[in-house]
Amino acid sequence: MARIALNTKWNKVRSKIFAISRIVADCNSNFLELYADKLVVYPIAMHATKTDYNVFVATQSYTVNSIRFVADVAQGAALTGTVVKVTGTNAPVAATTPLHTSTFNMNGTIHSVQTLTLTSTVADLTITAGQRIGVKLSGAPTAGSGLLMIRMTAI
Repeated sequence: MARIALNTKWNKVRSKIFAISRIVADCNSNFLELYADKLVVYPIAMHATKTDYNVFVATQSYTVNSIRFVADVAQGAALTGTVVKVTGTNAPVAATTPLHTSTFNMNGTIHSVQTLTLTSTVADLTITAGQRIGVKLSGAPTAGSGLLMIRMTAI
């Protein structure tokens, strides 16, 4: 009789444990979905000489989904930028591994969002742990400034 009572109670406890584990699993998948995207927001401020920027260092693998730039203050002269994948201790170089097909314009219409067309080379859009995303400007932003936004998905 006591054995039957213990088995009955154990079955109730076990079913509650399974219910709780299903809830935890559901929460885990919801959090993974919620935090799978990463948005890197990087302000590019006026500077007398700086043309290379490191904006992100990957701690895991990501795929770049979109790149946008908006000028806050126009440069007043031609000034463009290229977002690139950077490896090792190399400085960002526009021609090495650009993540998009054209450049963003720091002398463009202020407060107008520029959406860059991503490269068709899928491997270039994959950033692995230890790699960086950098920006190479065609000159120093002595009068202009803006905001760079890069959206990525963890893989």
